[in-house]
Amino acid sequence: MSCEASRSRKGGHSQDLQGLEAIANTYWSTGLKWNYFIYFQELVEEEKEEKNWKGIGIALLVIVVVFSCVSVAVIIVTPEEVIEREGDKLLLEELIKGDYEPYVLEPRWSRDGRHLMYKTSENELIDFECETNFSTQFLDSSPFNEFSTSQYLVSADKSYILFQYERKKVFIIFS
Repeated sequence: MSCEASRSRKGGHSQDLQGLEAIANTYWSTGLKWNYFIYFQELVEEEKEEKNWKGIGIALLVIVVVFSCVSVAVIIVTPEEVIEREGDKLLLEELIKGDYEPYVLEPRWSRDGRHLMYKTSENELIDFECETNFSTQFLDSSPFNEFSTSQYLVSADKSYILFQYERKKVFIIFS
């Protein structure tokens, strides 16, 4: 039965009907009911179904809307990277010629190990207390600017500050 149906498909629609009639006659002569033929005919007939273009269009529209909503949400939620730099940009020429002089932070620990003192780029002396994570201005920039110095020593009790200025190298030659 299936072989005959597949052969008749190759020949075209009119041959399909002839093959079905032959099969129906065979079944009719054997005493099978007519509804089997109708059921078989429904399976074999090829009906061209039109695509649901309206449904496809709505589905594509929903996909585009969801994709655009996700894209907009990602753009809005993503924070901008803000890089704030002080001063001019570093140039390769400055590095090659040796014109670049980085600011060197020279921190000094107190004898008890609870304070850190350092001089800022504005020549202010800062006292940083490590236990409380709090910093205070210990000395403003006026003594550093007045003596044109960057060298200093602070006493252990923080009562005195020694500045080194007008330093001269003295060479003693013994003969």
